Amino acid sequence: MNGFSIQWSLFSSRGDELGNIALFSPYGFLGILSLGSRRNLTPAIIALIIFGFILAAWLQVLQLMLPSRDAAIGDVFWNIAGIATGIAMALPRRVREAVLHQSVGQSQLIAVLFLGCWLIAELAPFVPSLDLQSFKDSIKPLWQSSSFSMLALLRDSVAWIVIAYIAIRSFSPRTAWPLVALAMCGTLLAKIVIVNNTLTPADVAAMPLALTGALVLGKQGSRQPITLIWLLAGYLVVSGLSPFNFHTAQVFHWIPFTGSLSGSMLLNLKALAAKAFFIGALIYLALDYGFTLKRTATVLAASLLALEIAQVWVGTHTPEITDAILVLFIASAFLALPGAGTPHIPSNAAGDAADHTADRQRDRIKTSSNPEPGLLDRAWLYPRSGRLVLLVLATIALTALIYAVLGLPKIPYNVRELFGGQSSWWRIGFFSLAIFSFGIGGTIAGHCVARSRVP
Repeated sequence: MNGFSIQWSLFSSRGDELGNIALFSPYGFLGILSLGSRRNLTPAIIALIIFGFILAAWLQVLQLMLPSRDAAIGDVFWNIAGIATGIAMALPRRVREAVLHQSVGQSQLIAVLFLGCWLIAELAPFVPSLDLQSFKDSIKPLWQSSSFSMLALLRDSVAWIVIAYIAIRSFSPRTAWPLVALAMCGTLLAKIVIVNNTLTPADVAAMPLALTGALVLGKQGSRQPITLIWLLAGYLVVSGLSPFNFHTAQVFHWIPFTGSLSGSMLLNLKALAAKAFFIGALIYLALDYGFTLKRTATVLAASLLALEIAQVWVGTHTPEITDAILVLFIASAFLALPGAGTPHIPSNAAGDAADHTADRQRDRIKTSSNPEPGLLDRAWLYPRSGRLVLLVLATIALTALIYAVLGLPKIPYNVRELFGGQSSWWRIGFFSLAIFSFGIGGTIAGHCVARSRVP
């Protein structure tokens, strides 16, 4: 606790201060929105600040247990400043009425949120510079061949194609294309002016490539979302496992945001915003194509968890459970937005997507009213998605608990060896799954024998 009492200074680096403000701004913004359009907000604001202070202080106490982090009282102050910033953004009654009463369409709101996440990933800390030498340093990588990255080109191209698609789905084409072009050009210019940002060849090359890709995908009509889903999934796999080098197994971190608790807070914030953008875009596209939110969140969380497990042996990233938990957070945010899965299409927008959505709804009604013969007889074989999610979460929780217990100092050595040693977390996962699924095999076999025509 002595280290905590020493770090009392309110000022550190500019990136850490802005990162702490941005981290808690959504807390204040969403906290005010949850109050509706009531007039007297003073008691609620006081309660938000008090609970926010407790949360921020508790996070600093937890950092005492992490050798890679330095707890500081100054961070609590900047967290409170972030809460106040979020409250100030949502405090005007017109803002709350526009969001809560949907005078702004749900799809337009989602489009703005996605663009905001991408701009944070690209342009944070949003602090302009007036130094001419800083401008020269920002554009210097354009003439350096070593600064070109195929992975960065893939990342920027896929992101701008997705932004173009969401803009077209949310606004009319006459409005969407100028907005996308303005966002692209504005981002390039802002990277020169804003500190801690550089303009790379991948940033410039991604713009025409993304526009071309968006125009080509526009000719696919109703199959645009599934193509974009594969593009996003491919990028996440490539970026998660690059540079595809195998190494000795490293530790899998069950504590969320472990990789974000070390290094620069500004870089960690930008990386987290990029993750939120790509994961949220995948969920948006899956809902737009017709998948349910539960199925999308379950499959995506399981897939990202498997990708993180693969990082134990492949790549240079920190394997952790953060991405799977981030999926659940973003899915919960979509659940709070009614109609988010069926974005609004303006009347003068392209009609292919609207016709495709109507066809899917008619097919769903036809299938539900006239089920396939024998389908109901096999329905007992398919577990409900909610129960499947509970099974996955319970397995992860039990695995983490056993893993933590085996790591205690006074646990006998032979007990650890029963599970293959402390580092064999995947064996503990299979053991946890077996505990929860015990008896399911016998039940299925009994059903098969009871329903079979051949005893």
